[in-house]
Amino acid sequence: MRKSINNWIKVVFSFVSFVSMLFYITRYAAAALSDPPTFDELRPILVRIINVFIMCAGLVLVAMIAYGVWKSSLAAGDPRGLEGAKSTWTYALYGFFIVVGVFAIIMIIEGIIGISSGASGGLVGKLIDAINELLNIQPTPAPL
Repeated sequence: MRKSINNWIKVVFSFVSFVSMLFYITRYAAAALSDPPTFDELRPILVRIINVFIMCAGLVLVAMIAYGVWKSSLAAGDPRGLEGAKSTWTYALYGFFIVVGVFAIIMIIEGIIGISSGASGGLVGKLIDAINELLNIQPTPAPL
């Protein structure tokens, strides 16, 4: 029963953190723009969102490591408590490596395809440019 309550607390905490992060992102992105954004202005918003996600991944890693330290200090030599702290550290590192791995895979794909991630925005920027070109296709008038 106690494990079930702890799992629900973790789920609720994760959900509240995610929703508050989304509110922060939308408020920050909307405050930076005076007019409603066009499709062309989507690139800087996506870059901001990606930067916020990277920052949040680092913050979650630090928080989970601190939580593991707190769990190990409360264990007071109990092997089960120390094992729980070790698993918390392990899962925190796994999650962080997954986030870093995703960005590494994206960089590798950009290198294989030959897209530089400079001012053009990399893979995301090329996708936005392609969609923008499709949206701006002018229909040719039908011959009479």
